Order: sequence, then structure tokens, then C-alpha cells
Amino acid sequence: NKNLNFLNSKRQYNDVNRYLTISLFERKLLNGEKCLRTWLVYSEKKGCVFCGPCLLFDRDNYSQFSKDGFNDWKNAESRVSQHENSTKHKSNLITLKERANTLGTINVSLTKQLDEHINYWENVLRRVVATVKALSSRGLPLRGHNEKFGSTQNGNYLMAMELISEFDPFLAEHIGKFGQCGSGHTNYLSSTIYEEIIQLMADKIRQKIIDEIKTVKYYSIIVDSSPDISHVDQLSFVIRYVQENGVPIERFLQFLPNTGHKAIELFDSVTKLLNSYEIEIENCRGQSYDNARNMSGIYSGLQSRIKELNPLIEYVPCSAHSLNLVGSCAADSLLWGCLLDRLNKASKQLQSVNIDVSVIVDIYDSLIEYTKSLRNTIIFNEYENKAKLLSVVKEYKKSRNRVRKSFHDESRNQEQDFITNDSGFLEKLEYSDQVLADKGLPSIKTGVKNQNSILVMPPMLHNGRLTEEEVLNTYNVASVRIHIERLFARFKTFNILNKITSDFLQYIDNILLMCCILELEHLISSTEVNSPLFKINPSGLAQIHGLEM
Repeated sequence: NKNLNFLNSKRQYNDVNRYLTISLFERKLLNGEKCLRTWLVYSEKKGCVFCGPCLLFDRDNYSQFSKDGFNDWKNAESRVSQHENSTKHKSNLITLKERANTLGTINVSLTKQLDEHINYWENVLRRVVATVKALSSRGLPLRGHNEKFGSTQNGNYLMAMELISEFDPFLAEHIGKFGQCGSGHTNYLSSTIYEEIIQLMADKIRQKIIDEIKTVKYYSIIVDSSPDISHVDQLSFVIRYVQENGVPIERFLQFLPNTGHKAIELFDSVTKLLNSYEIEIENCRGQSYDNARNMSGIYSGLQSRIKELNPLIEYVPCSAHSLNLVGSCAADSLLWGCLLDRLNKASKQLQSVNIDVSVIVDIYDSLIEYTKSLRNTIIFNEYENKAKLLSVVKEYKKSRNRVRKSFHDESRNQEQDFITNDSGFLEKLEYSDQVLADKGLPSIKTGVKNQNSILVMPPMLHNGRLTEEEVLNTYNVASVRIHIERLFARFKTFNILNKITSDFLQYIDNILLMCCILELEHLISSTEVNSPLFKINPSGLAQIHGLEM
């Protein structure tokens, strides 16, 4: 009664309009306490008040409170007090209470019926929520081709409900009663209800994550976009923070569909999402994205725009993404299982949640040193020997490299790189060595410079003239070159290397070094430039500068 609208209770007294007031429903006792007049009932339709007990049990209708209703608001307080103190009213009130104690009131029956109805659907929802939570936590689809019980194509959700009903009589009875009722009837078994349940659970979990973030205060953001199976670009938003127990954790927050690929569009999406959950950007301390320009650009990329809002937000590129690109490129050029295995292990370590920046640097340094160790000649010989053990063909001849015609859109640096890099020439250079080149290939210039060596170019390549010192240096270098080329020719002519057994292969570098030393000694002691190091003596044996072989 107290919350009803009393406008219809208007009654005019001469020039004054009076209405029913809420104070009439309260009674002040002699000790000053106030109690409600629960027996007084207001009718909005008539704009009058009635006495409930008298209206039910007063057959004589001795007063307005039990007949037509009372609306004399000018004398309301006195008339209501007079009625509630009357013998007839007290008798009717006692009769009502006695019947209520004996038979019970109608509201008790209605309340009991309502409680039974609520308990029934709560039991149904408990089973539905448990099924939806189990299926969604495993990433399983819920819906099938149809929504009919007993069908083999009704999906995982209805299949699970049927399975539970085999051991749950309550659910079996519910499915039998409401399973095939069709649309428009409440049964909590349709696709719309479990989609709503999934959304409610997601909102609850998301709110729990947000509360944790606000509690720990500081956090970092991880953002990346990728198209889903329906070709809709989804921007995934992940927040990394340290829990109160000191353990770092990454929490997925939300997908943002169709945000665009421009840096300003991504920036607006990230800031709007943080503002919608009332997560302060001032407490952010880190950001991590892939190496795309719109993400990692130092001038207008997403990381630079967010850093303008908070200079304390440090940008760390995604190490796993960077290593994945390096590993993919390495896999295209290398077939060595050990290197690929090392890359795979490093990639898994970089994806760990508990990893920090210092550990990432150590992993990269270790990987770089390991890769460098695979590039020397000894390691290559090991792989070559292992390949020969596994292969049926133990020997292979080195054929001449075919010269392929270059197309108009290709660079000629590949052939030049073979001369400088693949041949191993640069690895033999030491600090301040002088290199005489008769062709000015760009790769030769760059390679020699990187090795801190000196490149000597003939002046005629740049239309210059030789000085006396340059003529002497060119003559000395050319003399050495002639004898070294002649040395290699003698090796081929007499098949010297073919006579060396496999046990002496490890000493081949020392043998060649000794030959070069003998050649230099021969040049110093001989006055003839064309005097050969290898000669055939009258007995038909090869002789190296006076030594018979």
C-alpha cells in the first residue's frame, strides 16, 4: 500500500483538495512506538481504503471500511482510530488470525509453489552450466546440424545432456517432458541459452581478471591481429601482470573484430578498451607486438603513440616472433637437424610466461655463438664425413659451376659473393693484410674492408698511372701469384694429393703451409722468376727445390 499512487484518492472540501497520505498506514502507540496498520488496504480503482478483516468477515457491513470504502481524509485519523478500537473490528481480526494459524494463509501456499518452481529450474541450470563449462573449457563445438534429442547429429551439447540423463533421473525426466517442446517454450536446452551462459561466464571471468589487474596496479599489454576462419580480422588483447604471490601471468582479455591495420586505428582500439574497463594507462609499464611497421614503428607506430601517453611504457618486440622469422629463413637454407633443434628449443624458451629480458638476451647470445661455430671448416668436414657414412656414394666429384644468365630484375652480387664468401677467401685474411685485385667487384671491396685488410687495386682501373713503388709491389705480388699457380698446377700434374691417405687429411693444411714456405724461400734465393718449384730430375722423380719425392 505504501508504494501505490494516491492521486486517485482526491476529495474536494470547499476550495481545498485533500488526498490520502502515507501516514495513515502507521499507528502511534501510547509508549511512542510506531507500528504499521497491516489491516488497512487501499484501492486504487475507488480511491478509498478498506479494512481487510472486516471486508472478509463482516456480513452486516456495519461501517464504510467494510462496505463502500472510506475516503473522508479530513477526519481520517480519528475515524481510523475509532474503527480499529471497535469490538467488531477486533473480533474480525481475531477470526482472521485463527484461520491463518489453522488453515494457513494463501501467500504461504503461493510462496511454497514459487520456491518449488525456482528449485526445479535451478537444478536444470546446474546441469546445463556444468555441461557448457566442460565443453567450452576443452574448446569443443556445442552446436550440431540439428537440435533434436536422439539424433546422431545434434552436437556435443545435446549429446552430453543425453549421456548425463542416463545416470540422472531428474534430467531424464526433464528431457522427456521439455526436450521436444519446440521454440517458444522454456526448457534451457536450446542453443540460445548456452550461448547466453557462455557470455555470462566470460563476463564473470573478465571482471575477475580486471579486479586482479587493479589490485596489483602495474601491467603490460600484448596485442596482435590475425584473421579467423571466417576471414574476419581479430585483434587479440592480452594483459601480463605479476600476481600477489610474485608469479607473472598472462591473461587474455578480449577479441576486437575489424579494428583496421593502421597505427591510429589500433591505437584508438587499445585506448578505448582500457578506458571501457577503467584500467588506467598510467599504470602500464610495457608493451609487446610483432615487428610490423604499424606496430613497432618508432615515429608513428602503435608503440610510439602509446608511449606518448605514458613515457614509462617500454616497448619489447616479440622475441618468439623474431626468432620464428629467423628460424624460417634458416630452415630454407640449412638442412642440419641439430641447428633446427636448437632453434626450436630456444623458441619454446622464449614463449615461456616466466621469462624476463635478461634471460632472452642470454638465449640470443648462446644461439648466435652456436651458429657461428657451425661456419668453420672443421665443423663442415664433420657434417661431410657424417653424410658420407650415411650415403652409399662415398666420393663425389666437384663439377664446374654453371653460369646462369641473369635476368633484368636480378642482382649480380650472387656470383661475386661466391668469389669472396663461399670460397673461404675472406676467412684466411688477417689484420692489415694486403690484397691485390685485378677486378673491382663490390663484394670484394666490402669483404676486404670488413676484415680490416687493405685492398690494392691497379691504377688503370680508375684511369691512373703506376708509381715506381706501385710497380715494384705489383711485380712482387705477381711473382708470388705465378709461382703459387704453378705450384697448384704441379699438384694436379703429379697427382700428389691422390697419394695422400685419409689418415693424413688432418695434416693437409700443414703440408700446404710448408709448400708455401718453401716457395717463398725459393723466390728469395732464385733470381729467375720463371724458375719452377717442381722439377723432374734425370731419374724421373719429382723434385721440390732440391728435395726428391
